[in-house]
Amino acid sequence: MTNTITTRFSPLLIDWCDGLVAHQLASPACAVGGLFCPACQIVHGRCGDAVYTLLAAFAATGREEYRESALALFDWSEEHATLPDGSWRNEVTGWPWRGITCFSLIALGEALRLHGDKLEPADAAKWRERLRRGADFLMEFMTRDTGNINYPLSTAASLASAWRVLGDQRYKERAHELANLAADYLTPEGFIWGEGDRGQNDWSGRRLRAIDLCYNAAETLPNLALYAHLTGDTEIATLVTRSFRTHLAFLLPDGGWDAGWSTRQCKWVYWGSRTSDGVASGLMLLAESAPEFADAAERNLSQLAACTHDGLLYGGPHAARHGLKPCIHHTIVSARGLASALHAAASVDGDPALVASQRQPDGARMWHDIATAQVAVGDWRSSVTAYDFPYLGTLQHHPSGGALTMLWHASTGPLAVASMNNYNPVEPVNMAAPRLDDDMLPLTPRVQVIWKGVKYSNIYNGNAALTHGADGSETTISATGILRDEHGEPCPEPATYTLTYRYSPSQFSMTALVTGEGCAELIFPVVSPASDTMTETENGTDIAKPGATVKIRGGANLPAPGPRIYNHVPGVEAIPFALPLVSGEAGTIKLEVQQED
Repeated sequence: MTNTITTRFSPLLIDWCDGLVAHQLASPACAVGGLFCPACQIVHGRCGDAVYTLLAAFAATGREEYRESALALFDWSEEHATLPDGSWRNEVTGWPWRGITCFSLIALGEALRLHGDKLEPADAAKWRERLRRGADFLMEFMTRDTGNINYPLSTAASLASAWRVLGDQRYKERAHELANLAADYLTPEGFIWGEGDRGQNDWSGRRLRAIDLCYNAAETLPNLALYAHLTGDTEIATLVTRSFRTHLAFLLPDGGWDAGWSTRQCKWVYWGSRTSDGVASGLMLLAESAPEFADAAERNLSQLAACTHDGLLYGGPHAARHGLKPCIHHTIVSARGLASALHAAASVDGDPALVASQRQPDGARMWHDIATAQVAVGDWRSSVTAYDFPYLGTLQHHPSGGALTMLWHASTGPLAVASMNNYNPVEPVNMAAPRLDDDMLPLTPRVQVIWKGVKYSNIYNGNAALTHGADGSETTISATGILRDEHGEPCPEPATYTLTYRYSPSQFSMTALVTGEGCAELIFPVVSPASDTMTETENGTDIAKPGATVKIRGGANLPAPGPRIYNHVPGVEAIPFALPLVSGEAGTIKLEVQQED
């Protein structure tokens, strides 16, 4: 059946497959069959996962080069990424982590389950034997406690797929055991927790759990949905549907993710997570019973398509314009998710993409499981966070302290986003390497004080108090706390702050009040690619975007903005404004969006 998803995005799958084939090595001197990464200048160990995608493209088009590419890639993976115990390793050199075997097994299992008839018998037998070796490895290796929570829960899908192909009942039984761990890792509000320290006693200072939006939505939940689909497990399907609805509250109208508060935000790209398959496959598997899910899938796929150039997916909306090269890893995993989504969409009865997702009512909503306020007022969408789970033991990664982690407007898209507090490639092969110092500057709006050469800011404070209120059409979020340094130490000269965010249909403002000594500033980077036109006026700065002008005002003492900066989290350029603050006196930066007629 042809529906909106298959009509719109089947060409994207072929575009991505053409991009993969174009980067496949042909010379024996260069590891023939591997996919060379333009950004990292290596062959990523997980590139073998693309065998499913390429075989799906062959099944859809009959173009022999896709099948030949899949066969060569399988052989490359056997020679370079396979270990004697039946596992696959994350990278050929430097990182021998074997947990990713669960994802490689899904790719191989689904290739055989759905398109195994497109292989010659000898090749199919070889692939099936590799599938068995990988499944047997996971039976012993993967436990409740292996890695972050996405690993054991995704292994449920791995072993369910292996069971469907090989018929070994042991795989189904173990898949059932692992899938049923999900109930132990579901928060009261419906988030999956465990992306970080996840023992039963691993709580933050606020008694919060380790939660990452994109890993959950783009990897764990889709794989649990696949497990439920393969096994007919209706209880898991119900749990996943409920959890998806929670996570989809943070999917923006343009298909980007409001994920700046998450534990593994270091791998957040506006469209999702750098090494995850994407949300669409899981949503389409459940779209028959939750038709609004197809609308969400379509929105996210549209964002992925907008970030694709010359057959490869770039690491953010402004990455290509900024002159960066694409990491092929993004295309490898996202294409696999798209292939699964298209297969699921083909079996959906009717066109559920016509059923629009529900919009949050105007006002503020407090998510207690992540200490984050979410705001919808008119055309504005926003989030403010005091979430304090210290990923890898520190708040140097995602911001806290009442930080503005997203400001989005219907006429412009994102206007403010969070980035890592300190750009630290904690997963070097899975994160972009900055080219310039300016690629490491934080994008999160914040207050900061320099005291005796040390920077203190609200974004390092895990103890901020967050409140919200409403007055007519205006919604207000307020945060109070103490300025701290990157190690969580308070400013020796006591420095308290109050941040107030006001949202009305016509305007947004951020007001900061800081007490104590030191040179304080309210720093507000406004998301703006180099294609925008910036004009300084008597009252402030105007930024002309397609279809709208953003007016930035901050009173007579707002200096001209600095030069554009870029951050790989979440892959956007921004113009930084810095408003000097006097101790005990409030300073305000206002944004107004004026739509063109």
